[in-house]
Parts: sequence; structure tokens; C-alpha cells
Amino acid sequence: FQSQPKKLLAVLQGSTQEPEPLPDVGQPAERTMRGGHAGSASTEMAHLKDCRVLIVEDNPLIGLDIAALIRDVGCRVVGPFASASSAIQAVGEGGLDAAVLGIDLNGEKAFSVAEALELAGVPFVWLTGYSRCAVPEQFRDRPILSKPVVGRALIRQLSILLQRT
Repeated sequence: FQSQPKKLLAVLQGSTQEPEPLPDVGQPAERTMRGGHAGSASTEMAHLKDCRVLIVEDNPLIGLDIAALIRDVGCRVVGPFASASSAIQAVGEGGLDAAVLGIDLNGEKAFSVAEALELAGVPFVWLTGYSRCAVPEQFRDRPILSKPVVGRALIRQLSILLQRT
């Protein structure tokens, strides 16, 4: 990376395209799951501030990227958790406003986490490479986003979930 006053400039070796400037330091940005930036966080998302969002994802890089996206709009992140048991423990501790769930957790399915969230009255969105038919019937009415997800879609879905509660 090269540093410029108040800007970061990503330099990719072998790239024939101009590097994409990142937003000013300290300014939140909306990203794709692959790290690209798609504009600054919307003031329409002010109701997300301080909401506690559970992240359940077995891929550490994806989990950290989701966490950064959610923090960028002012939410407080719980996790990310890579196992159903640790996620269920977090649900049991209470205080969650919403959750983002991957379906596959290193070969274990996250459906028991979905059950715990449902019992606790916590809305959630699936974030997965699986199709809707991989989700048990009782959870097919929940929103499902396909990986890789654009940050704007995830934040919009969280906003919708949190407006309903």
C-alpha cells in the first residue's frame, strides 16, 4: 500500500487498472465481501447504531469482513463465531438485535443456531452459497443472501430486519 494524505491507495501488482482510492481515514464505507468499496454509509441507516448483531460464519476472512461492514454502519458485533455451540451460547447470553448466519459451519449446519434465535425472538438473515431448498422448511421464510454478497445488500437486509422489531 502507498500512503497519501488522508487517503489510502491500493496498489495491486500486475493490475492494468488504476488503483481504487479508499475513503478518507475515519469515514465509514460500504464494501463488497471481496473488499471493494461502494460508497459511504447512508444516514438512512442511523437506526442501526448500537444494534448488537451476531455473526455466525466458519470462514474467518468472510466473518471479519462481515464484522467490518456491520461496524461501519454503527452496529456492535457479537462474534464472529465458527461453531453452532459457541453461537448458541452467545444467543443464550441475550441482548441481540439481529444475526447473520452462514449455513455450513465446518461441516456442521447452523440450523440449531436458527432455532435458538427463533426462540429468543431475534431476526436473522442467511448468508450462504447454498440455495433456499437447503434450508429447513421452518426457516425458508427468512431472508437469504448469496455469497459473495455486496455489503449494501447485507446492510439493507439488516436494516429491514431491525425496522420490523
